[in-house]
Amino acid sequence: MRVIITAPTVFEIAPIIKTLDTHGKKLSFSKYGYAGSEIEILVSGVGAVKSALSMAQLQMMSKVDLAIQVGLAGAFDRSLSLGNVVIVDKDRYGDLGVEENDGTFTSIETLGLEDRNLYPAVDGWIHHKVKADLTHYTLVNGITVNTVSGTQATIDRRQSLFHPQIETMEGAAFYYACRVLDIECVQVRAISNYVEPRNKDNWQIEEAIKNLELEFFRIFPTLSQVKQKGAI
Repeated sequence: MRVIITAPTVFEIAPIIKTLDTHGKKLSFSKYGYAGSEIEILVSGVGAVKSALSMAQLQMMSKVDLAIQVGLAGAFDRSLSLGNVVIVDKDRYGDLGVEENDGTFTSIETLGLEDRNLYPAVDGWIHHKVKADLTHYTLVNGITVNTVSGTQATIDRRQSLFHPQIETMEGAAFYYACRVLDIECVQVRAISNYVEPRNKDNWQIEEAIKNLELEFFRIFPTLSQVKQKGAI
């Protein structure tokens, strides 16, 4: 089974690479043998376009059986503790649309530019696609934006429109590309900060990245075993 583990930046995925260096078999510069799978590491770059394009390029070169996106996320939902690791059940674009002259936002679906149920979207949301039992993990919904929320006005607007639990800059594009290319996919994110008027002093990046590595290697056997049994 060929598995892609992708992250926007090197520092988000570095602990996972370190563990694969220690416990996996190095096959090439970016490939490892681990737990019966061939794993390739992909650092896509930050943002939706780079995330989607990188998945398309890999699938063109060789079939991908399972893609796992890992990284950090900001949380709107204050019941999620900093450092928690979550599975993104569904994701959508949070700033794809127009800003009206009164400062309000209208999505492309509301504008009628795109059907909110155009595949792979369901009511505007794009879901993960794995049949592994993920019920013992924290499942959340997320929005993907080009500009992260940094003012209370933006935060309030996005919460009112979409009721998101987390925010990233890549997730919906990753899910979109994988679903269109028929790649099994799931997104694993660690909460590094709350979505609030920007204040990096409150962020807990190191703890979040450490927890991300630990939880990733707990979930990976579940995902890979299901795939190998033909259940996905």
